[in-house]
Amino acid sequence: GVVRNDGGGVARGVKIDIEKIPSTLEFVNKKILLGDINPGQRVPYSISLKAKQNAKDGTEKIQIFLSDVRGNEAKPVIAKINTSKYIPPKITLDSWDIEDGQLGLAKGNGNKLAENGESIEYFVTINNSGLGPAYGLNMKLYSNNKQIIPKVINVYIGKIGPKTKKTVSFGIDIPATFKKEMFSIDFQINDVRDVVDFKGKIKTECLYREPILSYDYVIHDGTSGGSN
Repeated sequence: GVVRNDGGGVARGVKIDIEKIPSTLEFVNKKILLGDINPGQRVPYSISLKAKQNAKDGTEKIQIFLSDVRGNEAKPVIAKINTSKYIPPKITLDSWDIEDGQLGLAKGNGNKLAENGESIEYFVTINNSGLGPAYGLNMKLYSNNKQIIPKVINVYIGKIGPKTKKTVSFGIDIPATFKKEMFSIDFQINDVRDVVDFKGKIKTECLYREPILSYDYVIHDGTSGGSN
């Protein structure tokens, strides 16, 4: 909005108070300080707010009250705000795949199997099957084995619209001494609005391969420079 001083004197310490706030709205700041406004001067202002989960389809009203430190007041203004009801997202794990070649975070033989001594890159597809969007999604990774450590703990997903999927990736290192046939990566997905709390598990089969060493020898007794 804009505040204008139509009078002949300076308005000192002008402030805006947001009043009669409905229960469906939440304001970042209910009081806005504009300072001094000279005669004929126009000062813009902005109000940050968000709708709560109990918002409904329709129109809400707030009252904007303007005054200065000398007690001068403007006629309160009723502002109408269009609102819509909360439509939640529904976040699930759609699918996942691994890469163990020589691309991206992967470093292996490229046979699509997790093996000891390899670096594996996971490609995880997250699905929003709900009718509402999900904002600022983040996936936190956990490992059930101390030897399997993800390269990053938090994977930023971002926004996923309704009926939409999004693929993200992360990497792990498998030690050369890892001999278990299975390991799992647990994850938890949350969003900035605290409405998404999805937990899942990615189980991965693992092959153990090791070299088998052997040796041979020849005895020299006068048939080499170092023998007699």
